[in-house]
Amino acid sequence: ALAACDRSPGAGACTELRDAMRTWRYGITQLQKAMEGSTTNAADYISQISGDTDAWLASPESTPELQDMYSIAAGNNRQVFGVVRGVLEQEKARQPVVDVDPADVSLSPAVRGLLCVTDACK
Repeated sequence: ALAACDRSPGAGACTELRDAMRTWRYGITQLQKAMEGSTTNAADYISQISGDTDAWLASPESTPELQDMYSIAAGNNRQVFGVVRGVLEQEKARQPVVDVDPADVSLSPAVRGLLCVTDACK
């Protein structure tokens, strides 16, 4: 779902950018939890994208250039997630991989590949 927002923010399959940014917020929160105890310097980068995401979510919908701001924030988020993913794969290699069933409604929508509509991902 987030990939659709990367391609066409505010249009097509991604008409609700706030849902997309709430999904990023959920992912960043999970990333912060996953990185607890890590010895890398990734915390500063994660903190930066967290602040940018919160600032975007606090912006009124009438903010000029909101779609452009979304694209920049989402790009930065993807960049940090990409780097940190490699770190996590190395540090957490001993932990089992869990398969996720996209139809399992007991899981957060973001875990199932959906956007976080309103408060669905708390």
